[in-house]
Amino acid sequence: MSKPLYNFKAKFNESRFSAETDHWKVELVDIGEGRCGEYNEEDPNDYPHMRFDYYSRPNKRTPWQEPSDSSYCTRMNSDVVYEDKRLRKRILMSLLSEFVWEPWDTHIKKRCEQLSWICETDEQFKPHSKRKTR
Repeated sequence: MSKPLYNFKAKFNESRFSAETDHWKVELVDIGEGRCGEYNEEDPNDYPHMRFDYYSRPNKRTPWQEPSDSSYCTRMNSDVVYEDKRLRKRILMSLLSEFVWEPWDTHIKKRCEQLSWICETDEQFKPHSKRKTR
């Protein structure tokens, strides 16, 4: 049996492309962004980009809040992310894991800026091969 990649539990909402723990939630959204602003179907070098939004809360009884500077466009192709449910889950868990172990609302802007460079083809999102046992 393989070890889980992430040492925390998350609740997924497939219809909203979101994952959450008690204190953090991340959503993947497509709002029509492209390489240079709005996605341009006629530009062969453009493709629809996915955006992520982070939400936080100090405890389960409080509503989700979107901290300032916690919504960023990425280099992820929306079409690819929509088509592959397992890829979406890996992306959401990876984004969520960036904040799970941190104190509530610390260093949001800097970390989100770094995460905005992610792409669905990055090594961290590829399925891990299973080890062969003898």
